Amino acid sequence: LYLFDTFSGFDDRDIDAEEEKYSAVFRKNVSHADTSAEIALSNIGWRSNAVAKTGYFPDTVTGLENEKFCFVCLDTDLYKPILAGLEFFYPRMIPGGCIFVDDLGHQKLPGVRKAVIDFCQKEHVGYSSIYDGSDATAVIVKPL
Repeated sequence: LYLFDTFSGFDDRDIDAEEEKYSAVFRKNVSHADTSAEIALSNIGWRSNAVAKTGYFPDTVTGLENEKFCFVCLDTDLYKPILAGLEFFYPRMIPGGCIFVDDLGHQKLPGVRKAVIDFCQKEHVGYSSIYDGSDATAVIVKPL
């Protein structure tokens, strides 16, 4: 299990003018900087099988280019890291593997939906939407 996160909140490299326009209020009212890799790992069973990759994504994937993945959950809230995650993981998914993208329907995070749509159009793949009680999660399945 790999955990990719800055563990220090949003990175300025992911905030352009469009992102600032749409997600500024959300980012100012929600702090994601109040955790650490240690806290996250302490909440995982089978911790010996978990690796925290702390830092800016996709810089933190170095050495994992030949890995295969069966399940990926992207919850980065912003366009650039969602798109980067889809571009890195999708080609490395096993047939039948799933990518979940959180916050697809979040009104204050439209970059998430835009990243999913842009990726799916470019790669000619579809996605399903699952309502999760507050907004929606996108599910992209690698064909068998």
